[in-house]
Amino acid sequence: MMIEFIDVRPEDPLLIAEIGSNWRKYANNGRCIKHALDQIYRVKEAGFNAVKFQMFTQVELYGEDGGDMFSLPRSWIPVLFQEAKKNELEFLCSAFSLDGYKFVNQYVNWHKIACPENEMKDIIKYVKSTLKPYIISIDKAGPIENPLIKRIELTCVSEYPAKIKDYRLDIGRGISDHTCSLTPAQIGPALAWKCYEVHVDLLKPNDAEINPPDNIVSIPFHVAKEYCKLAREVPLHVDNPHRRMNGFRPKPKRA
Repeated sequence: MMIEFIDVRPEDPLLIAEIGSNWRKYANNGRCIKHALDQIYRVKEAGFNAVKFQMFTQVELYGEDGGDMFSLPRSWIPVLFQEAKKNELEFLCSAFSLDGYKFVNQYVNWHKIACPENEMKDIIKYVKSTLKPYIISIDKAGPIENPLIKRIELTCVSEYPAKIKDYRLDIGRGISDHTCSLTPAQIGPALAWKCYEVHVDLLKPNDAEINPPDNIVSIPFHVAKEYCKLAREVPLHVDNPHRRMNGFRPKPKRA
């Protein structure tokens, strides 16, 4: 499955469930990968059309070796990819080094560049060289790109958790959502957002041994289901320049 760039419209946005570190609920890796696969199934049930993981090492992320308990094993990527494919979900995986992007390239149709990496020239150059569409988180307006470039910008902030007032709503065509609320899904359709990336934790087992760091900014299943529903409810009577900029054209009113 691939969601073609041309098909990403405000009427049918790209809804990305970011699993982040929420696969790590147990000390045992065998139990963790099963939990990750179960999360993918719940992603589909909630109404998302894409699932995303993060692949990093402590050195790549923080510049120092502090243990890799929450580092997704590379050997899992093909397994997670196949599970996403089986559930008809687009599979994405952020990387945090050039080597990481080269590895995940064989498994993704879309690349995702996080805000800290959006000024790393070697990563940007490589992602563009793949000729694949990509999603990039931004916190400020950048140079105008060639309109033919297959790219979606997401407004983003570094705060975890964040409030919607922390975001610049005048930039981007979607949001990297850290609010743990329904607000972005409620206002996004009026802004003609094409993409929502939201942290989720869709399974909370009673016997969990570890509370992952991404849990604090993740929404549970019942909220995620409503989030997906709201994000798809495009108010056709609303029209403004920002919506037109994002490619939305309202349907003509019947006489």
